[in-house]
Amino acid sequence: MKVKLVSTSINDLPKRFRRYAYGQDEHNNLVDMVVGESYEVYGYREFDGESFYLVLNPDTLWWMPAKLYEPSAETIKPRLPRNWVRVEHREDANDSSEDPDVIIAPQAYHDNVKDIEDNTPKGQRASKAIQDAERGWE
Repeated sequence: MKVKLVSTSINDLPKRFRRYAYGQDEHNNLVDMVVGESYEVYGYREFDGESFYLVLNPDTLWWMPAKLYEPSAETIKPRLPRNWVRVEHREDANDSSEDPDVIIAPQAYHDNVKDIEDNTPKGQRASKAIQDAERGWE
């Protein structure tokens, strides 16, 4: 699936999520992202009542707030890629009342999550492998 960026304003997000958006300028706008451009989605996440897309920004996979995007109509397809896996995370694994952080992404993401999010050399290799593998939704 591809999504089209409809806003670069971090101010369009709830305050608790403004710090998650990557590459902000002094006016709380995304940098290196272009309104109207379509971006390939490499994963989907639900966290604390909000949705995020894993997109390339500009050369790093990063979770971006879904509220800043809309699906690109020409690329919406009905099922997830075969290599995407759903994983639920909880701060307290024993607390089933807590809503989980749900991540749906390629297994390679789950296997390298810390390195990808810290943008280590290992994470950069994993990101490249994810990008080179089956792209988007099919």
